[in-house]
Amino acid sequence: MSDAPNAAKLDTPHFPEQLPGRVKDLQESYRQHLPLMSFEIDASLFLKKFLPFPENHALTLLEAVKAAGLYQNSKWTGLPKGTKPSGDLAALDTSSPQQSTAPTQSTQLADNPPADSSADPSSSLHPAESTASSPSTAKPRVKESSLYEPFVNIANEIAVRAPQITNPVGESAQRLKGRWVNTHDRALVSGNPHANKVIPDISFLSNPRAETIERISLSSVAEDGHSTGPSQTSEDAVQAAPTSGDSSNIAEQIESHLWLQAFTVVEVKPNKDGDSALPQLATYVRHIFMEQLDRHFVLAFTLNLDALRIHLFDRSGVISSSPINIHESPTQFITAIAAFSWLPPVDLGWDPSVHVWDEGEIVRSYEARMKDYSCAYHVPWIFDGFNNIQTDVPNLVNHDKGKGRDNGTQATNSCSRYVSIRSLTLEDAKRLWGRGTLVLEVISLDDWVKKNAKAQVYVMKQSWQRLPGFDDENATIDLSNTSLRSEQRVDAPNGQSLCQSLDSEPFEAFILRGAALSSRLKDAGFVRVDERKVDTFSYARKGVQPQVELRAKKAISAPRSTSLQTSTTVSSMDLWSKVQHREPSASRGSKSRASSLATDTNNTEHANLANRSLARLFFKLPGVPIKYFRNKRELLNGLRGAIADHEKCYRRGIIQRDVSINNILLSGDTGHLIDFDHSKLSTRMAFPNPPAKRELATDERDLYSKSLNDHLFDAIERLYGAEIGAYLYRAKPTWLSRYPHLSRLLSFDDLGWIDELYTIPNFKGRQPGPGRVTGTPAFISCHLKKRYWLSHTAIHDMESFWWVLVYICIGFSGPGVPKLDKAIRSILGIYFSGPEISQVKKEGAFINNGELESLLNNIDSYFDDLKALIRSWHSVIKLAFEFETGMEFHYPHGIIIHLIDEALHLIDEPATAQDEDDWRRRMLEENAEAILTQKTVHVRPVKRKSRKSKKSRGNTGPSDPQSSNPDFRSPTGSPRAKKQRK
Repeated sequence: MSDAPNAAKLDTPHFPEQLPGRVKDLQESYRQHLPLMSFEIDASLFLKKFLPFPENHALTLLEAVKAAGLYQNSKWTGLPKGTKPSGDLAALDTSSPQQSTAPTQSTQLADNPPADSSADPSSSLHPAESTASSPSTAKPRVKESSLYEPFVNIANEIAVRAPQITNPVGESAQRLKGRWVNTHDRALVSGNPHANKVIPDISFLSNPRAETIERISLSSVAEDGHSTGPSQTSEDAVQAAPTSGDSSNIAEQIESHLWLQAFTVVEVKPNKDGDSALPQLATYVRHIFMEQLDRHFVLAFTLNLDALRIHLFDRSGVISSSPINIHESPTQFITAIAAFSWLPPVDLGWDPSVHVWDEGEIVRSYEARMKDYSCAYHVPWIFDGFNNIQTDVPNLVNHDKGKGRDNGTQATNSCSRYVSIRSLTLEDAKRLWGRGTLVLEVISLDDWVKKNAKAQVYVMKQSWQRLPGFDDENATIDLSNTSLRSEQRVDAPNGQSLCQSLDSEPFEAFILRGAALSSRLKDAGFVRVDERKVDTFSYARKGVQPQVELRAKKAISAPRSTSLQTSTTVSSMDLWSKVQHREPSASRGSKSRASSLATDTNNTEHANLANRSLARLFFKLPGVPIKYFRNKRELLNGLRGAIADHEKCYRRGIIQRDVSINNILLSGDTGHLIDFDHSKLSTRMAFPNPPAKRELATDERDLYSKSLNDHLFDAIERLYGAEIGAYLYRAKPTWLSRYPHLSRLLSFDDLGWIDELYTIPNFKGRQPGPGRVTGTPAFISCHLKKRYWLSHTAIHDMESFWWVLVYICIGFSGPGVPKLDKAIRSILGIYFSGPEISQVKKEGAFINNGELESLLNNIDSYFDDLKALIRSWHSVIKLAFEFETGMEFHYPHGIIIHLIDEALHLIDEPATAQDEDDWRRRMLEENAEAILTQKTVHVRPVKRKSRKSKKSRGNTGPSDPQSSNPDFRSPTGSPRAKKQRK
């Protein structure tokens, strides 16, 4: 199986489940979706809020650049003036302050660039540079590349002088030590396996790297000068560099990690049309997010001729400034550039609770030399933890007042620190909006410093979670990760205690505590800076929101009648019972695009924007995903333990809703269900409402009760009422086939039924939202389609567990041995990696027994003795959806666990797979080596055995476009696993 980092689910509405892999496709995706996730504000407000720089200081700098000859006659030297475009043409004022003679058509229209600036069109790496000319007119042209060096010279002059002005927070305040560099022909690449080669026009780089990069020019660039294809590896990059003298050493240093130290970037266009600039800029910003794990937000620039825009990217979307005419408003231009060298980095988006281990020292990433690292996966990131997981308002130590590099190993205020030793998944960090989930293996900083090879390894999960929402008359709580509706906060007076808990601890920690599983957590909390919770709306955006018209509230249509008793509501937790039930409110938001100027207010709403808070959790539950099972016994025990966890949550009003191959953990002799980000919680617990009763005639009773003891038959009569005949007609053959030689009557124990019913969460009043169904697509229940009109409940997750088992039995030939033949790839593509057609095929397996058997014919012979379990489990799911008042629908856990227990007694147990033992041992050895050498475990494919199946058995279905996909084995893995290759 591939060990590439797993792809997290996209939890923002409207947008593709996986972003495209090719840069051009990526830019097109951003072109379509950025307008839905962005809005524009006035440039003055933008600078005031996000890049504050005193006006008197800006005037001082203006005089300085005038004296340096960089701003003369109301014009920046080397940068042309432009007017509003007329059609595809832009009128240009390219006159130099010293010379006003209009050049001819063949003359480069810009102030003469410095001698080292390339003026040869053939040397430009931007063949797609647009011009301001028309075939029918002799309009002058401006080369995009002619704008780079003048901008860089001006920006560097401002950057050098800005720190000389006293910062209000004191001389000891940290600032970015950087230099603006023309990078349009210099590859900024990374060793990150998920990186594309993208080339910003201009970059603000950490000063040591900036000084180095100007001494070398690297080629091998994309056709359009900005991009194409996957990133080079470090070896490839070095081979592309000059090989004589010191140049190769310089190339090796630059190529390995320059994206790690790119503070910001500028996308330049030689015309006023900004439609293409922002999507291109977005591809660069995603790389900054992907490589720099300590960024709360990123500020970046577009320059369209003489119109400068500033953009704030965070996990909620983008805020853009209105255009700044750099010639007419020179102080605003100076303010935007100077702020990057004058403001504390925390104000520019850096997370003060994250450091790096660099050459034996604890430093902030923007101060690190990072000569040994090629990408974020290789950096030993140091994350602040929290005092303990029970604190209502966890606090993080504030590092803003530090003085550069320090050798301290202990955080103050009893705050723990953790060092990453292995990155499990960072791929989601590259998404411009959404959760941006990071999952890393970490150890305590103390163990790292002491090089304790036997240190306890924890798993750190960091994500930008949405605010918990209250739905269904304030009785259901979730993060609305795939809902089109904005979060709805309960305003019931008695719900304040609940709201405070949700505001003070991450949602997943809240859920685990509610399910009595908080012992799995070592540490958890929201990241805070200066006692402020880090979120997108109030912290990153400082309260700036779009000004849009609010829609009038409308009543939600009446839901389908519930089969749960609402008159005997019981709460599973005292805290949750404090929520009063209120009338449902309408969904919030607006369909209109927020293109108007924003105001500094919190009273406006946007159709697609959602506030997100930065949560960090440290888990102490060791284990490996279930796909790394060592034998069938461990596989079944893993499923059994995870289902038992699910039932424990269910009894407390919680549905996990994201059962997948990556969310079932093998630990010791059992399994555990993990990842509760997508779970929902009901504050309304109730017993199932019995169906209409029917008096049975004596002969009917004698007929129906045959083979069943009285206790079991009485329970069936109560649960199924008038449908008892139909139910027994469907169920009894399955039961009797499992016990063909049973000499006694069937009982509760034979079926795995529980004798005493318990209250279960009532989600029936909650209508399915208009967004995508929650969960990992490969394993989502096929019964969650809109036409079924069913809320997500326990039986849907039991179906997801079933699909996990089926996936493993088809996709593997044994422990650690994935099957790679074309027929199996096609089957897995149809059922687990394809688009909507896969759900149709999945439904067919529950409608047509022939379709089911065709699917099971692809199960490897190693798993033949599990086919009976798969069929019996399948029959339970079918019964549940045919009879929604019964035991299978409301109380499926015990039934499934009983089936697994029976299978455990019957399986032919082989010896433990040596390959899996070796793999787990190697993982431990790699961790120990990382700790002893104080270097992370580098990302690389783990070599694992594979074999082709002997022969395809049964109908494998039509050829699937994804059948050639090498990532088919991990439906939640690489982004290529969820899109068709072209």
